[in-house]
Amino acid sequence: MRHLPFFSCRAALLPAVAALVLSLSGCGSPVGRALSDRVDLDLASQPTIQIDNWVRLSPVQVYVHPDVSPETPPKALFVPFRMTQRMEEASSIGTNVSRLVWQTWLQNQVLGTIEFSTTSTPYRPDIALALGRQRGADLVVGGYITHFLDGGTVGDTVVSIAIEAYDVRSGNLLWSMAQGGTMPRATVSDYLILATKSRMPADPAAAVISAISRDMGLKVRAWADPQQALPEEEKPWYIMEPKAF
Repeated sequence: MRHLPFFSCRAALLPAVAALVLSLSGCGSPVGRALSDRVDLDLASQPTIQIDNWVRLSPVQVYVHPDVSPETPPKALFVPFRMTQRMEEASSIGTNVSRLVWQTWLQNQVLGTIEFSTTSTPYRPDIALALGRQRGADLVVGGYITHFLDGGTVGDTVVSIAIEAYDVRSGNLLWSMAQGGTMPRATVSDYLILATKSRMPADPAAAVISAISRDMGLKVRAWADPQQALPEEEKPWYIMEPKAF
């Protein structure tokens, strides 16, 4: 049996790969449309398949949680997070991150009503509680951004957030939890016949923050209104998760 050299095998397989991609992309099927969007095909070079990058999340670390759900979903005042990392424009970054967390919680209906305080200073529990009493809130929600690295579309993005929620009437800490997430830089993997390249979203930092917000928000939402807990939640909201990020 005669063995073809590697470059001959690759040259022989390229038309087959091209024919498969072209036939699927031309048939109008969902698979075909997905392939035509993700495959860079040039018969003179190696085909490249684009794969969407994804957010890697640590488990939510729950340090303090309430034991009993409220009778009705509480009204909350959301204040800007405090940036604990030394960096330029820390206050502005903290406000922008906080606003994205707040918007995610609004979209997922985590609490009954969530007002964002545009005039509050970066989070301090005593100031937040006093402001919550003035606004007639049941809860004040704030927290800390403990790590923030925005690598954009060319570098690694890493975000770590800690969230606290206080009962305004009693001043007691009801929730304390933290979570981190990362999206690594785009990579290319060469499999000889074809290559795969990770495709970055336009704003990786926003993608990581949204994923973290949704994860932590699910626990608060299941407490605030147990009837609205999402089907994919396999654990009760009060289960502790001791794994570290």
